[in-house]
Order: sequence, then structure tokens, then C-alpha cells
Amino acid sequence: MRRTLLGCLLVLLLWPGLGWGAVAFRASAVNDAAGVTAINITIALNAGDTVVVTVDEALSTVSSVTGAGCTMTQKATVTGVRQTEIWGCLNSSGGSTVTVNMVGSANVNVSVHAYTGVDAFGNTGTNSGIGTNPTVSATLQDANGYIAGGFGMDAATGACSAQNGTIRHSCFFNSQASQLLTSGDNTSGATGALTFSFTTTNSTNWQGAVVELRPPAIATGRKFLLLGV
Repeated sequence: MRRTLLGCLLVLLLWPGLGWGAVAFRASAVNDAAGVTAINITIALNAGDTVVVTVDEALSTVSSVTGAGCTMTQKATVTGVRQTEIWGCLNSSGGSTVTVNMVGSANVNVSVHAYTGVDAFGNTGTNSGIGTNPTVSATLQDANGYIAGGFGMDAATGACSAQNGTIRHSCFFNSQASQLLTSGDNTSGATGALTFSFTTTNSTNWQGAVVELRPPAIATGRKFLLLGV
């Protein structure tokens, strides 16, 4: 019995599988002041940190942010009764004091967050309203990414409680009882819309903003596909 091989072609395609690294929160600090043109926030920044600064302000806006060990740029801004700005930079060289400089005299609440494992900034989200449920969302493009930022609010919020995400500084005020700041973040193992929100016992005017922190792509081994005819 003879077998005739009419034809056979085998193609082996190989390509690296891809996954995503993990972003992680590392440290944070806050400060506030009234009637100032600059404010310092003391925080120990490590080389390689990604720095996210949330500013709740009245009477003026941010002109620059310095001292983070990398060039800070504005990522998002939203105006409600007051204004909230998000500034950020990648790959800090390290530092101990972040300074927020204002265009003119202002009342400001500031939080500074440090993260590791960030490859790039991504999408942003802003929102504003009146009520007991400050909420803001942005779309994650990668699994294991973060959104980070915060809210500015008027006084008399009452107790603040986390809802979606992690609050790093809850309804913070020190020298100012007339405006408050809540900052934090959220993360997910899936892509898509992600929300940072919390609740207050009293209704208040609020405005919030977040920026996406994207993890690096990493090789996870090789995938293959066999094609035969």
C-alpha cells in the first residue's frame, strides 16, 4: 500500500505573550494654608517615584509645582465653587519638599502621593456637583493600573467614608475650615471605567479630578500558533 503525500505545509508562529506590571501606592503627605502664594509639602520621595499632586484652591490658580525631582505638568483641572487641579511627573530623582506656587494669593489644600511601577500617565476624568456622594471616573487602558487624584469641597461635610477606592487623606483641613480636600486612588485588574468616590454625612459643593497611572507591559512567555495545509 502506497501513500502519496500530496502536500503539506506547516507554519509555526511565535510571539511573546504580554501582561502588565503592577502600580503600587508608596507614600503621601498633605498641607494647607490661607492667603499664600506658595506652599510646601514635606514628603520623602524616592528615585523612580511617580508623583501626583492634588490642589484644592480658591482665589488663584497654580503657576508651577517644584521640588518633586522631576518636571511637573498639569494633568487635569475642574472648576466648581472652587477649583481642583492635578499635577504629576514620572521618574523622580528623589526629594523631601514639594512646593506648589500660585499665580496670586490663594487659599489652598494640597496632597502629594508617591507611586511605584508607573510607566506613563493616561486618561483623565473630572466631575463636579452638590450632594453627599462626590464621584469621579476615568477609563483604565491596562489591567493593574490606577487612577489617582482627589476632590475639593466646601466646609461642613461631616464624616467622610470611602466608597470606591482608597482614601489617603479624608476631608483634610488644618488652618482652613472653609474648604476641605479628600485625596486617594483606585485600582483594578481589568480595563474599563474605574471610579474613585466617597460619601459625606452633609451635602456639600464638590469638584474632583483623577489621572490614570499606567503600568509597564511585561513579557509573560511565548505564545504560538500552528498553521497546516
